Amino acid sequence: MNKKQIIDNISNILPKESDSQMIVDRVFDLIKDSLKKGEKVVISGFGTFKVVEHLPALRRNPRTNQKVMVGPLKKLRFKPSRRFFK
Repeated sequence: MNKKQIIDNISNILPKESDSQMIVDRVFDLIKDSLKKGEKVVISGFGTFKVVEHLPALRRNPRTNQKVMVGPLKKLRFKPSRRFFK
């Protein structure tokens, strides 16, 4: 499912598709802003989004076998709720 499909699905309930798009955009913006601030986003019954920071590390380039120092990385993690798969 993509963003357009979510908007279409919500627009079945709301009178205008533009209202649906505004709501979906706002929800995604709130999630992004919270994650950028380093906050954890918990959606009850769905799951938790959080940004995990990895320290700089020495890695191996698989093409050249050369060791390369990789800077700090930030990765997005999602942990589904226990009720997610029920």
